[in-house]
Amino acid sequence: MDIKVLAIRTDFKHHGENHGYKQILKGIKPKFVLGINERDPEEKIPTVFKKYQWLFEFKAKKYENEIDILHILYGEDYFRWSARLFKKVPIVVTFHQPADSLEQEILHGNLRGRIGKITHQINKNRFQKISAAIVTNISQKEILTQVMDAEKIFVVPLGIQLDELNALYKNRPKRKESEPTLITIGNWLRDWDFYFKIVEKCPDWNFQIINRSLGEQYKNLCESFPNVRYFENVDDDKVNELLLEADLQFLPVTGMAASNALIQGLGLGCPLVLTETEKDNQYNSEMDFIKLYKKGDTEDCINRIKSIVELRDNEKNILQDKANLYAQNFSWHNITQKTIDIYKSIIK
Repeated sequence: MDIKVLAIRTDFKHHGENHGYKQILKGIKPKFVLGINERDPEEKIPTVFKKYQWLFEFKAKKYENEIDILHILYGEDYFRWSARLFKKVPIVVTFHQPADSLEQEILHGNLRGRIGKITHQINKNRFQKISAAIVTNISQKEILTQVMDAEKIFVVPLGIQLDELNALYKNRPKRKESEPTLITIGNWLRDWDFYFKIVEKCPDWNFQIINRSLGEQYKNLCESFPNVRYFENVDDDKVNELLLEADLQFLPVTGMAASNALIQGLGLGCPLVLTETEKDNQYNSEMDFIKLYKKGDTEDCINRIKSIVELRDNEKNILQDKANLYAQNFSWHNITQKTIDIYKSIIK
């Protein structure tokens, strides 16, 4: 079944070439793609479109007769007017914000400033016109049921490219004998204040940060601690190398919807210590290669980290294999197929 899709998305610069939700475009193969491309410095997009991203919905209108599905990949940014504009094709909207932020957006429209609030008030009933909403975890679905029917909301997590990761994991070198190494990737919703509390309490552990947009305050803190190494600009090969060498991923967060970096690490057999946020997250404490610590509790966090780094080598190997096996659930092939199945279910 050939489904003609118009996708509205942002190609975020910080996602890199092989990361981010844009990867799903390789599977659904949309006929048209609109939105902001931060990775193309030559792209000429009017400033007003960057400020009011829902203007792309009006630009998309002219393609209505040529498509079967309108899929807005970042609903918090782009979805305002489509429910009024599109009468002939189903509308699919993906939401990515953590549950708390998503709730503020769907109830108040306040993620995009004063104009965002006004357009939200004009189009408050737009969620009821969505044919299918896609979220990345159960907590987001529970929030979204406040404004639309639950049977139209589908939980589909983010995915990763697994072929290369599986090959790297299979042929990984033996980890070097050294002090435990904890790696942290990304910037969005990272709790850096808590992070440096752990750094200060654990001088014998090595901490690595991979981050393209770390603030000056935290860059200075990195320099003040001899056990912290900061990587500002590294390519995907270097990220994979560091993940293979690390003992675990340390992700102190203030909230979470999903994380490509997190799944990538699991694909390379890197266990995870993560802040406990939404109880129904797909990264939960029932898996022994993922440890959740109580938010703000440094003692609990350190104990969770110790429960991994103090394992014997054979126990660590078992944990790494389990992490890699779990990551197979997040193959973009699987995620794409789930999305296409949603398309098929709503096309009349």
